[in-house]
Amino acid sequence: MDDSLSKLLVIDRSLLFGIVGATFAGLIGFLYFKMGSGLGIVRRSKLDTNIKEEVKEKSTDEEKYPNGKISIYFGSQTGTAEGFARTLMEECKEHGYNPKIIDLEDFDEHVLANTKLAIFLMATYGEGEPTDNANKFYKWLKNDDKEIESKFLSNLNYCVFGLGNQQYEQFNRMGKVTDQWLNDLGAKRLYELGLGDDDGSLEDDFEKWRESIWLSLPTNTKFTGESAVSSIIGSPIGNLNIASRNSSTLSFRDIDYVFSVVKSNKNSPKRESVSSLAKHFFHSTKVTVVENRELRNITQKNGFDIIGSTRHIEIDLSHTDIKYETADNLSVLPENDPKVVETLAQALGYDLDTLFDVDVLKPDQFKLNFPLPNTMRTVLTKFLDIQGPVKHATLMHIASFITDEKQIEWIINILSKENKALYNQQIIEKHLSLVDLLTNQLSSCKIPLDAFLHVVPILQPRQYTISSSKSIYPKTVHITVAVADKVINDSKVFRGLCSTYLKDSPNCQIGGKCEILIRPSTFRLPNDLSVPIIMIGPGTGIAPMRAMLQEIKYQKQNKDKSFGNVTLYFGCKNSNIDYIYRDEIEEFVKEKTITSLITAFSRESNEKVYVQHLMLKDENAINLWNDLHNGAYIYVCGALSMGADVHTSLKSIISKYGNLSADLAEDYLKNLKIHNRYIQELWA
Repeated sequence: MDDSLSKLLVIDRSLLFGIVGATFAGLIGFLYFKMGSGLGIVRRSKLDTNIKEEVKEKSTDEEKYPNGKISIYFGSQTGTAEGFARTLMEECKEHGYNPKIIDLEDFDEHVLANTKLAIFLMATYGEGEPTDNANKFYKWLKNDDKEIESKFLSNLNYCVFGLGNQQYEQFNRMGKVTDQWLNDLGAKRLYELGLGDDDGSLEDDFEKWRESIWLSLPTNTKFTGESAVSSIIGSPIGNLNIASRNSSTLSFRDIDYVFSVVKSNKNSPKRESVSSLAKHFFHSTKVTVVENRELRNITQKNGFDIIGSTRHIEIDLSHTDIKYETADNLSVLPENDPKVVETLAQALGYDLDTLFDVDVLKPDQFKLNFPLPNTMRTVLTKFLDIQGPVKHATLMHIASFITDEKQIEWIINILSKENKALYNQQIIEKHLSLVDLLTNQLSSCKIPLDAFLHVVPILQPRQYTISSSKSIYPKTVHITVAVADKVINDSKVFRGLCSTYLKDSPNCQIGGKCEILIRPSTFRLPNDLSVPIIMIGPGTGIAPMRAMLQEIKYQKQNKDKSFGNVTLYFGCKNSNIDYIYRDEIEEFVKEKTITSLITAFSRESNEKVYVQHLMLKDENAINLWNDLHNGAYIYVCGALSMGADVHTSLKSIISKYGNLSADLAEDYLKNLKIHNRYIQELWA
């Protein structure tokens, strides 16, 4: 064994699991890279047996869990809440509870009614909506028809942690209503509602909350709090000398193996149970790109590559069953850069082209995260998030497989509670991905394939508001994409995965093929187009406005109707650089589709001026109030901060010209939302 391994230090009893994992990793590594061929998954009978025995031991040894069973429910759209659920699962074990993670898609009301102890991790999606996998649970718990008895959940003890973003008006709505509605049905709240804020640090908020819940949960007073490995702490494992360091500040995470990787064969079983977070992989449609062009007149350069780009992309739907509504949302399934995939596979020693499958160890917990059998080239390219910002929990899992002493010291410092500022500085601010770390700072971490597939997040689709009218383009859909890039330092530029994929990948050039899904949008024109319409869409927020303006133009040309005023507020930095769709907008004005165009160019004067400022100018404010008084619909699309400022401007206008107090002006806006006359789609 490498001498550096002998200096590995146990940080607490949880880290001991990590060290065992590292030893286990060595065995897997040996089998992968010394004995096997292809993926390194042949001659695995002994390894498979070891994993199965470990799983059997964990699942049958009830003495480890004297505090009884606990259910961990999650509602997740991007995988963060599910990741938190897995972190909680490990800590539950450490505290003597026997945990079970439950996807809310699999929620059963009768099972819940007979559950004694549960934790709910509830993400809020969009403007206060449930995540896709929590829809059924949300509708049941809401109890609109009052069919559920008030004491139906009287057997249940619970606590709730919500995942949201403070910039959204409906901040953490799902966490709040879940907490309240469970209580309304007779369940007993054991600990206060936790509210995580993604505008700050969700992981920090979650950590603070979960550290405090254990004293509130029911326990067996005989339980000492020591895990099953406590009896061997201080004893050598193989050649490892065990000592202690930072025991109060850091614990690495064991991996709960649900499957093991095996070489594919002709008898691979057909599996139909798909993770709610991976359904897009199984329901997307391959489509052909027919247009991909730059919308800006000038692009800025920064010594690396083009910085600052906005793309107009058109997709052919003629050979698909896809139908869409004007200004719906289009989800794109991005792919990782092939060069990055090659780099990662080489660093970890994975064969990219051998077909593999999995042997399911825990059938009740297994769901497909991607199609099987498959190759690692396809899995790393299409299905795993290897280029996104690496999560704290992922680092806690992979840390056990680091073998270099200096790298162990580095990760201990990065992950310790006392060094959160260092973590933010070294990981978050530098936008380091899993690939960055495994090929640089943690190059000695040779995580085996079994473990890798358990801990790396699933790649999620990115959503863009459709910028075309279905009446004019029934067989083509348009999207407007701002390419995300940011200079980190003199040697690195952070590039948004999906926008860069759409800009640069051969799949997304004319004639290329990419995978998409259509999702409904909240943007819908009023049935009566004689009412005034106010559109506020700076930057790529113009996308749904363009779609609806095309639809209004079509309606004017083809139907004998009366039409109200249409006001468009558009803003960008410079009228000569990023005034996208300028020719089209000016044509809409010329033909009276737009009756009033107000533009803000924030970099063309000494003082930055944005659309929310122009709304407050007397003439504009009076027109806005008159339009609202005459039944106007307001549509806002763009950045969250812009949306908040627009809301403040509207509130000020309503208060001033409607002679209302600030509170009544807020109520006025809430009433508009209730009647779908004030619609926002905003992004962080």
